[in-house]
Amino acid sequence: MHVLTRRPKSLYMVEPISIRSLDQAKLDAYAKLINAYNLGPDALDGRYALSLLRAYEEYEDPSMNCIVLKITVKEPDEEMESLNETSPWEALDEEKMALERQDIDTIEDVLGLNANPAMSKNKLKRIAKGNKPNKADQDRYLETLAAKQPPEADLKKEFHGIRALVLLTVIDGFDLCSPLQNRFGYILQRTIGSKSKLNLMSRRMGLIGTHWPMKEIILNCAPTRRPIGEHAAIRKAITDWNANLSKRERCTFIIDPVYTHTAAEKSLGLSGWIKLKLPSSNIVDLRCHCDQTTVQYLKSVKYRIQRNKFEEAGGEFIESTAFTDEECNTIIDMWGNVANHRSQEGKTATLADPSANLIKSLKPAAHEPHNSRSLLFLKLDGRVIASCVIFRLGKTITSDLQGLDYELGRKHKAYLVMMEEMIRIALAEKQSFVDFGPTTGQAKQSIGAKQVHLTGGVWAKKYMRPFVILGNHYVNVE
Repeated sequence: MHVLTRRPKSLYMVEPISIRSLDQAKLDAYAKLINAYNLGPDALDGRYALSLLRAYEEYEDPSMNCIVLKITVKEPDEEMESLNETSPWEALDEEKMALERQDIDTIEDVLGLNANPAMSKNKLKRIAKGNKPNKADQDRYLETLAAKQPPEADLKKEFHGIRALVLLTVIDGFDLCSPLQNRFGYILQRTIGSKSKLNLMSRRMGLIGTHWPMKEIILNCAPTRRPIGEHAAIRKAITDWNANLSKRERCTFIIDPVYTHTAAEKSLGLSGWIKLKLPSSNIVDLRCHCDQTTVQYLKSVKYRIQRNKFEEAGGEFIESTAFTDEECNTIIDMWGNVANHRSQEGKTATLADPSANLIKSLKPAAHEPHNSRSLLFLKLDGRVIASCVIFRLGKTITSDLQGLDYELGRKHKAYLVMMEEMIRIALAEKQSFVDFGPTTGQAKQSIGAKQVHLTGGVWAKKYMRPFVILGNHYVNVE
């Protein structure tokens, strides 16, 4: 492997698409490709991933919008199975990577386009003529046969040269000084940041993935034996596309949060992105506990069960998929309590503030898995004392946008009780992992979570790079 001292031309091109506009046949095909080519422990299930993309795509807010990007090969007629072997991008991977997984299925095999080829119009006419002597009957029979044909041509057009789907979250007016929760950050925010008259450091930021949950969303839709080069080439395509946007739409910098020690992380420095410190996530591995009850699991990790006292006091758990206005407003109000508390303690700020409309948009559509996302409330005496949004991503279940009533919540240890309920739900649904995210690592590790380190890759315009490098030394990731 070697570092690219000069960025070669991008092999791929970027096209914004609308998940909402895709018919069911194309959605099913995308889901199959995502499942076939994203196989790691943290991989997203195709149906759940597309549901999440659709939800964020529908969310409309003046300060944040989400764009689904389709990555394709610039010249697909050359039948490039993965990266062009003559490209410098392929040199980023070790040579042994090209020898791994020789049995990767092609896109046509995954979608079954070769197994059931569509018949030509002339062949359909001959079949209709041979089965129906009357001309009117032939026409009706021909329409019936045509309707039963696999939508091969349409699918081949949709997936011609496809490489990946990417979710880009664009946040307007992000203050680069806001993550610096210390004396240095305090001075910067009031001299050149958002709390000053000049406000020189507020910029448009792009995030490759979702903020809630904080996760990179690059969904491979084609095979590759050079994953490091593939990640680098996809990022290059995104930055080239961004550079060609109008000044009003262009991102000043783009962040990509990835797990450390993965192909995605290795490609950051090699392809010229600045590495950034990010808080570690806390993940519970339930694969060895799939046949246990919640009590058995908690005893196995030597955790002192808290929910019994909560239930004895009349507490109840409510999981809802209704996403009513009242529920959405309650989630945001409760989240606001936690956000304000963290801000007062000088902890890392959020990249953007969610709204009730965001929670509303997370409601699964009729054609999506009904449990893709749900709302969890802990109630005591008719009063909500804790809440969160549950995201199901395939093998992983995660909670985010946690909220807490500090007056009653701490008294009844609602935060710990809510984590126990997440474990109970995960075991009942045979989930492999529970991702509790960053923050409050000690409490999460006491219930069996392990720290999984995250690294952020940052692409920035040249004049912003010194600020990013300097600020990285002062970021509080606790």
